[in-house]
Amino acid sequence: GIPVVKTVDLGNGIKLEMVLIPAGEFIMGSPKTEAMRGGDEARHRVRITKPFYIGKCEVTQEQWERVTGQNWSEHRGVKNPVDSTSWNDCQAFMAKLNALVKGRGTFALPTEGEWEYACRAGTTTPFHTGKTVSVDHANYNGDHAYASGRKGIRRRKTIPVGSLTANAFGLYDMHGNVWEWCADFYDKNYYRSGPRNDPTGPRTGGARVQRGGSWDCKPSDCRAADRGWWRPAERNGNHGLRVILRIPIKAKSASAPAPRAGEPKAPRRQPRPDAPNFTGLWRVKYNNGATQTYQVGADDTVRLLEEGRTTTLQRGGNILVRFNDGKIERRSFTNGVLFVQHWDPASKYPKRPPDVTGRGTRIR
Repeated sequence: GIPVVKTVDLGNGIKLEMVLIPAGEFIMGSPKTEAMRGGDEARHRVRITKPFYIGKCEVTQEQWERVTGQNWSEHRGVKNPVDSTSWNDCQAFMAKLNALVKGRGTFALPTEGEWEYACRAGTTTPFHTGKTVSVDHANYNGDHAYASGRKGIRRRKTIPVGSLTANAFGLYDMHGNVWEWCADFYDKNYYRSGPRNDPTGPRTGGARVQRGGSWDCKPSDCRAADRGWWRPAERNGNHGLRVILRIPIKAKSASAPAPRAGEPKAPRRQPRPDAPNFTGLWRVKYNNGATQTYQVGADDTVRLLEEGRTTTLQRGGNILVRFNDGKIERRSFTNGVLFVQHWDPASKYPKRPPDVTGRGTRIR
């Protein structure tokens, strides 16, 4: 299977950690009831048809300097995100990065759809932390609060990446720290006419999209659905980036032709010796802070230890579990990761996104 985490060696002891994001579908944009939403956030369903890797963290100053040989960031610190970058600067960085690690896929800026899909990690709330956010979870202007949240400290600068809370995909700083450039041109009406599958933005435009907000923003500007934009040549101490790595997907080989009369049948295909093995204990961390432990047997039985429930899962597939309290749960193994999603009540499945999502890692 495809590795869940990929570490790209940039040389001189500097590495770039990437996290695999599975293909999937989500609701992009915000509901009309979401506080302080923009008029360019119309809700619509988007399907990401191919898995991709995305940076576990924003690109740091040491990574940027290793690739480009330069660093003009306003807020200095080797582990801080690079800032004061224009969209054009990011394109030059990407070209040099692809040349440095040639043959490992193609690095690029994420599309706006890929960015929001990765940020939400299955959530439908304004933030992946829930209905509000705090300065314990994101670096923004704490002089302001969102919805029922409270005011907090105002750091007035960037902080080292990965210092605060990750989302269910294991990504840090998706809210705040620095605005993250996306590949798309900005168009306030694009959501009303863009394609459902893998949208890439309008063909032309005068500004490029930024997402996530920054250290100097109000929390409302750091919402998952908020859309920022700047001219591609402009630099600012709030501007940074997060890269994605597009991986080639091998086409499935054609089935062998049926044997002619009298010819022996081909031997039955045996499982690959390197096929993923999910046997063991898995700890699932949910985006609402809860955790659960699953025990997977050699026969693919899945036992939820805390509640003593046992089900069977086809390798590489998924199962639905319905509970008598009106909930439904989907569990799936994808590329060596256990994904769990909950809907409450069950009637919301599959028309609406899950209420809670979790990502499991093997602990034994």
